[in-house]
Amino acid sequence: MPTIKVKRSEGYHCFYCNARAEESAPRCPSCGREFVTPVKTDIPADERPLTERMRARAGSRNRGYVRVVILLALLGVVVLVMWPARRQQPVLPMPTSARPEYRITETRIMPGSPLARLTVVALVRSGMATDSLRAALDWILYSTLDEQNREQHRTVRIIWAYLLEDPALRASSWRAMAIWVDPKLPAQYRPAGAGGDAVHAGPVEYDFTNPSVKAGQK
Repeated sequence: MPTIKVKRSEGYHCFYCNARAEESAPRCPSCGREFVTPVKTDIPADERPLTERMRARAGSRNRGYVRVVILLALLGVVVLVMWPARRQQPVLPMPTSARPEYRITETRIMPGSPLARLTVVALVRSGMATDSLRAALDWILYSTLDEQNREQHRTVRIIWAYLLEDPALRASSWRAMAIWVDPKLPAQYRPAGAGGDAVHAGPVEYDFTNPSVKAGQK
């Protein structure tokens, strides 16, 4: 008469004679009875004792809770790492003067440096007073930096702004210019100043006298 193999901690045994048997043995080596399909040792989850099922559910909930806590902690680290960089982006206050008429004709990123540096060229009407030229430069610097921070997500550290009275002229023939430098930029990365008759006001240097252009020259 066939019998079955019973799995115990020390291995498989013949159910009929309790002799030790190999897992793959077709017959009992002691009584010679044929082995049929081994007894199913894994009890279905819904047939386990109530206390065991409760422990299993609690363990599953705990593992899920731990995973959520780890995920939130990692997210917090990412926010803490990225937020200071966004918060420390340099900004300029909005100018209090009226916005003069000007039109930006070119904005380009200066290559060859790990720093984000911009050059902005704008066209103004001929014969504007120095106060109006300075106001135009203030608005250009403010709006350019604000746009780069909000839309381009680029931390700009230096901006050169040039005002031209004639669209056919090159930037070197500027009527007025300004250089803005992030106050936190280390000295070794700061550009050379405009020099000459340049006027400093905080982080901005203005120049309204172009030595490379003769008076009245277009």
